[in-house]
Amino acid sequence: MEHPSADRNALKGSRSLSGLASGLALALACVAGTGALACDAKPKDPAPAAASTAAPSGAPAASATATAVAPAATGKTAAPEVAKVPADPAVPAVPAATGAAKGKAPASNGLKSGPASPKILKAARSIQKDLECLRGLKFKRDPDVAFQSLGDFRAYVDKQVKKELGGKKGAQLVRMLHALDIVDPSVDVINMLIEAAVGQAAAYYDPETNTFYVVQEMPPLMLNSVMAHELQHALQDQHTDLLDEYLDQGFGTTDQDLATRFVVEGEATLIGHSWLVSDTQTRLLGDNAGPKICHLKGARSGAPEQFWPIMRNVVAEASKQTRDDVLNPGLLTRLAANSMMSEGMAESMEQLKSLPVYFFYTLLLPYNQGGMTVYSRFEEGKYDWSKVDELFAKPPESTEQVLHPEKLVTREPFARLEVAEVLPFDGDAAALAGWASDPIDRLGELTLRILLIEEGTAERAANAAAAGWNGDAVRVWHKQDMLAFDWKIGWDSADAMQRFVAYLPGVVAAQRGGEDPKGQGVQGLERLDPKAESAGLPFTWTDSQGRGRHGRISWSKCELRWTDGWPAAVKMSAERNQTRCKASQEPSQPQKKPSRAPKTPSQPQGR
Repeated sequence: MEHPSADRNALKGSRSLSGLASGLALALACVAGTGALACDAKPKDPAPAAASTAAPSGAPAASATATAVAPAATGKTAAPEVAKVPADPAVPAVPAATGAAKGKAPASNGLKSGPASPKILKAARSIQKDLECLRGLKFKRDPDVAFQSLGDFRAYVDKQVKKELGGKKGAQLVRMLHALDIVDPSVDVINMLIEAAVGQAAAYYDPETNTFYVVQEMPPLMLNSVMAHELQHALQDQHTDLLDEYLDQGFGTTDQDLATRFVVEGEATLIGHSWLVSDTQTRLLGDNAGPKICHLKGARSGAPEQFWPIMRNVVAEASKQTRDDVLNPGLLTRLAANSMMSEGMAESMEQLKSLPVYFFYTLLLPYNQGGMTVYSRFEEGKYDWSKVDELFAKPPESTEQVLHPEKLVTREPFARLEVAEVLPFDGDAAALAGWASDPIDRLGELTLRILLIEEGTAERAANAAAAGWNGDAVRVWHKQDMLAFDWKIGWDSADAMQRFVAYLPGVVAAQRGGEDPKGQGVQGLERLDPKAESAGLPFTWTDSQGRGRHGRISWSKCELRWTDGWPAAVKMSAERNQTRCKASQEPSQPQKKPSRAPKTPSQPQGR
């Protein structure tokens, strides 16, 4: 069955880092503690590994000294032979970055661009057969498999990132992230992403060349796992228009672009995890290892109702991983013990700590939570892929729908808010001369979560505070080095809105308080009462250039409005709210104390 067509730009901004993310997602599943995915590479009766004595034709010169792992004797079926990607002993370790965008990629990855070794190619073809069985789709053509030198990979990343973010729409995204202080304005987003990709990615699939590229040393098991994920993207590419090319416009909003990424990466993550479970069971226990869908030779076996519930446990555990879980120093030790981590990948994971919070979550969540998002639809279809095909035909509209799979089933609607291009101001209109506005955007529930986390709110508390989102609209204005915004956010209920509002004083204080060269912070926030049924509170602050700036937070019923960054000479006028509370909501209950106390102007946290 063909995947229905969908917009080709759904992976904008993510593909250059996808090899690292797919490998990390699979590695995390191995150590999630479910017992269903024991990724120890050692079979019951391991056969001794055979060393490669000659470089295969077309392989990098360094592979002459690489070690090839022989198939293990584990019953009737053996694991595919995989040559370990060579490491260059002369390459110095990559130092862990200590600040945003400070991590630098190594000078070499020890690889020369060219075709992969016959053993890696053989493994790829074997994995392709498994994917055809798991997904029920045939490869129309075999993807190429190749090594890529660091220089060639850097040139590719440079081209892709500048193509995706260097144009008009990319500039608008960067201004929005800086205006809302979701990414520190001092961060050069384009160069940061280039360095992050070059220093961290392990492998990737390029739809333009129909090639799976290996760009970093990986243990054999990890390499196979990453191949399963990335070759699933090749299968998507051949049955949809999704990966054929990157269009300039995407879905029109940041929210839906991110939501669609959950579908594309979520399906590949589910398939990659499923392949790894079946492969591991077969290597450890042989063909009679237990419930599975596909043997390594591609033959279909087992009952879906036995195999797929195992996978539910795997993807469910992965979806619960927090940023603290991923960056836990003990994780590297556990991954290494399960043969899922090389020295280079360990250094790359250390560099994740320097990645801005926004890019950390928008990179990793489509894998870790996207697998559960896709599985929920697959399970609803009683293990028939038609429900997943529908996601490609009609992608989700909001990150709310993919963060809460039950809302994806019903395609829960949300308020369609607007922000006028010409805003109602009081005061000195001349102060607005020279300001230009960007097109309206919708950021979604995921960005609300990240905003709170960025300023120090615990992840699970931020998730709870952002739940109840019911649409939003934001517009950014810019003049030279100044940025301002007007952001309206709808909520399902007054209680849901007030849970979020409780954190706003701390967010604004953390963002703006440190800008004042005299250390006076934000003035006016102390009067904000999150429990009030309605409010309209102006506040002022001084930027790093000593200029007076102005903002205003207001709400009533189920709509919050936050505007900020304007010259002190102008004031935002009051405006009638657009959003009604949802009729299905219960009457407003007394405000409950949030699970984490919000930051206050006198006790700012975060940056």
